[in-house]
Amino acid sequence: MTLAGTGTKRACKLPAADRDDAHALCAELADPAPVADADPCQPVVAHPGTSGWGVEIGGRIRAKATLRTLPKMTYAGRPYALMENVITALVHRGQGLGR
Repeated sequence: MTLAGTGTKRACKLPAADRDDAHALCAELADPAPVADADPCQPVVAHPGTSGWGVEIGGRIRAKATLRTLPKMTYAGRPYALMENVITALVHRGQGLGR
């Protein structure tokens, strides 16, 4: 996929190497409220059934979301998923990156 004027974009599972980009997105969203340091965020992403996803543009994560998969008491225990903390960098908002 290509986003006008930005080069290639791709959706990807966030590796630890992208922690700084994800942290910057959280800080941009929460400004002026403080955001936890990267190390206190580790228990969140290390929690079973939790993964971080992002959209990479030009080698940087410009949008992210947290996906949590949880067990369900109905439907024979099949899991369900919650998508939360969907954040897009201000300069990339309105371009459909969070879809």
